[in-house]
Amino acid sequence: YATAMGIGGSINTAGSLLATPLLAASVSTLGWRITFASVGGLNVLMAIICWIVIRDRNPALPGEEEIDKERDGQAESSFQTIKTALFNRQFVLLFFIALLSYGGLMGFFGGWGIPFLMQGYDLSRMNAAYLMTGVSALSLISSPMWGRLSDKILRARKPVVILGLIGAVLSFLLLTLVADQMNYVQVGIAIGVLVISTGAMLLPYTMVNESVPAAISGTAIAVLNMGPYIGGGIYQALAGYILGDAASFAADGTPIYAIADYQAAFLPSVVAGVLALLLSMFLKDTMKKQAK
Repeated sequence: YATAMGIGGSINTAGSLLATPLLAASVSTLGWRITFASVGGLNVLMAIICWIVIRDRNPALPGEEEIDKERDGQAESSFQTIKTALFNRQFVLLFFIALLSYGGLMGFFGGWGIPFLMQGYDLSRMNAAYLMTGVSALSLISSPMWGRLSDKILRARKPVVILGLIGAVLSFLLLTLVADQMNYVQVGIAIGVLVISTGAMLLPYTMVNESVPAAISGTAIAVLNMGPYIGGGIYQALAGYILGDAASFAADGTPIYAIADYQAAFLPSVVAGVLALLLSMFLKDTMKKQAK
């Protein structure tokens, strides 16, 4: 299951990497109205294909009809489902681990990463974007790698989550402490380690699936998925507060900060990562539980 989740994460990353240049080319050539209308039409087409092709059960697996009947009998209201998940200690731990661990990464790649590279290392916007895209591509292999490590090698979930958190904390700590003493190649390596480490954070989704009743696993995973976005919003607010008002602005309106300002803005990610690491120590390993 963890390997399948990792492959799904890689497909998601591949879509993002492919969409960025294609979207830019389409907007430049066709305009944004036709581009967005085409994307909407493509989504409608995919929805129709999903409706026709995807089934709620796998007819190739014996006993699936009985499982479906059992799940239907366990069906709960959405409110009751969320309530059941929130009173699950394991779920609460995983939710806050996801919130704390993903926030800094989403903030970095969604907001501060490219300006940090441009202003701290004198890279052009294009070169900074190439560097960010290149290191992002590492998650194409890292997510399935962590899933394989969990499913087949360690046969455990908890150690993989801990290893990923340690790597992410050390990466952010390095950027916080010595980014001003590094060149752009060294910074690229540090960001690459961060991307690879964060690939392990797909494991909480697997652990939630193995921790709650099957009838509510879909809703529980959806609620867990709110955590990274909440964390990203909190991090952006904190980083903006720490950076403060810019002393000057670039020609395109981008605020200009010193590299020391960015280093201070990375500190919340270090603190959040350490808190997530502490919370992970209290997790129960769902893989071992399942193997008994």
